[in-house]
Amino acid sequence: MLGFSVRWRRWDWKNLRKMKKPFFVFFALLWATLAHSQQFLWGVGFDTRFDNREYSGSRLATSQTLFSSRLSPAVGLGWGKGSSLIVGADLQLDFGAAEIFGTPPRVVMYYDYNSPKYKAAAGVFPRSKMAGDYSSAFFSDSVRFYDNNLEGFLLQYTGGAGYVELGLDWDGMYSKERRESFRIFSSGRGRLGSFYGGYAFSMYHLASCFDVHGVVDYMIFNPYVGFDFTDIVPVSKFSLQAGWMQSFQRDRVREDKFVFPYGGIIDIVLENWGFGISNSLYMGGDQMPYYNRYSSRLYTGNPFFRTTSGFYNRTELYWNISPRIKDLYGIDLHVGVILHYDGRVMASQQVAHLSVLLNRGLFASRK
Repeated sequence: MLGFSVRWRRWDWKNLRKMKKPFFVFFALLWATLAHSQQFLWGVGFDTRFDNREYSGSRLATSQTLFSSRLSPAVGLGWGKGSSLIVGADLQLDFGAAEIFGTPPRVVMYYDYNSPKYKAAAGVFPRSKMAGDYSSAFFSDSVRFYDNNLEGFLLQYTGGAGYVELGLDWDGMYSKERRESFRIFSSGRGRLGSFYGGYAFSMYHLASCFDVHGVVDYMIFNPYVGFDFTDIVPVSKFSLQAGWMQSFQRDRVREDKFVFPYGGIIDIVLENWGFGISNSLYMGGDQMPYYNRYSSRLYTGNPFFRTTSGFYNRTELYWNISPRIKDLYGIDLHVGVILHYDGRVMASQQVAHLSVLLNRGLFASRK
């Protein structure tokens, strides 16, 4: 038995020596194949936003001037048919702040999948990957710029007649002072000729922390229908849209009953040669009944939807840089004047937003 064992070991060693070269060739070919199938990706995004808000006549929003820049470098490794791993940084500088970076630098890292029909992201990734049409009652201009990353996942499907997306943003981790919180959101749209219809949905869950016990539930649903006149009238954009805004809210910290603010909303957009006008008219109840308790910690929408008059109108006159320049040079510029009427007084806002995007395979638009 011992002799058999020795002979087996000697046979094994000899065969391993014989197979050493084929194994080396195999692994070399495998490594070359994997290296060839991978692609180095990089991108650098730059944004500057000037936002002057003259709201002194209104009690619904605060007058202030916001002026900030952001630099978002990232690198990644792509492989297969649309998969990639991305890591980067988000550096924000607030002009006039006491510190150079008023907002601490943040890390961006995520898995990204991109195909003609299916797209997905998981990790900490840019908000710009969202494709949905969400009213400013969901996300204000400030939230879109200053809270520009999501922490969670995003799934999207795009077909010939429309799209649908579903996402999760986990923006609060349980601690002594910070309340656990997350948002589930979804949007979809379908088109039949010049007619289209869609929806936007958000469910925000503001839960407990060490010192606060209780939960605040906030759901908002916005179905809509519209008509696109672009194929009929010789302009760049012309659409008319009508929808319903319904929310379901409950503050389980102080009370245990739902409130149901609702209202109708009509949007119209007309644009040609880069110049345009957009108008959004909301008629209904106060969509933020707990604002005085939780402010922007609960509500990420435009605070003018707190209307107590049952009426809010937003009109913007704007100019956009040519799409050709955007496609060729990665430069986008938007300048506008916005008028807010809360049913009692008029307030104004002036905005300018410059974006520069240099990339190879990153920051692809999901629109």
